[in-house]
Amino acid sequence: SINASSINLVAEQVIPWGIDRVNAPSSWNKAKGEKIKVAILDSGIDYNHPDLNVAGGISFVDNDYIDYVGHGTAVAGVIAADDNNLGVIGVAPEVELYAVKVMNENGGTLSDVLKGIDWAIENKMDVISMSFGTPIYSQALEYKLSEAYDAGIVLVASAGNNNEEVWYPAKYSSVIATSSIDMNNNIFSSNHGPELELAAPGKDILTTYLNNGYVYISGTSFAAPHVAGAAVFLKEEYPSLTLNEIRTKLERDA
Repeated sequence: SINASSINLVAEQVIPWGIDRVNAPSSWNKAKGEKIKVAILDSGIDYNHPDLNVAGGISFVDNDYIDYVGHGTAVAGVIAADDNNLGVIGVAPEVELYAVKVMNENGGTLSDVLKGIDWAIENKMDVISMSFGTPIYSQALEYKLSEAYDAGIVLVASAGNNNEEVWYPAKYSSVIATSSIDMNNNIFSSNHGPELELAAPGKDILTTYLNNGYVYISGTSFAAPHVAGAAVFLKEEYPSLTLNEIRTKLERDA
């Protein structure tokens, strides 16, 4: 579950507090995500939004990867809202952003998620961001994510917002499980457990939304893309790092 408050934002570009908290601005003189491919497995992305540059994508639920729900568009803005003097800016505004639509307003299916991961592997994505979850273990999903990990893809997922054990896919060992914090660095509305690897901003996150709009939104769904964006920097600046080295550096830097 998430809490959202939609707004129209037409003023000069702002840096949301979460982007500042993960120290993205201090990295922009060295890296902004150029030529790093990020796949967002979600409800699609509103590719008509003036603050988002979407390089491509695919839909496994209908004929178009455009977002009709808003969730995927909000996630996309956290990672990659454009540096264009409009609205907001994302963690890594120059990434190659790909919409992998695996759900709609009714949720998604395991088979579509598996297809989405396959697509990301085949199209040589560098990072996969997953802001969805289930308490149900799937061997097929664990194996497919291990395949993506073996292909060199950084995997990041939200832990869930139910104040219980970490949900899958975040719970799998190949995935960076992310909980959320508020402005005071307190854990906010997050599942918990030993699988948690990082905590990132997840309360009152200002990001892109449907109809050329913006939204204040909360949940671990919006913590995960902060971490995915940070991983983008390491992929760009240190291309020889292994995935284990990337995970270790993310933890040490945090």
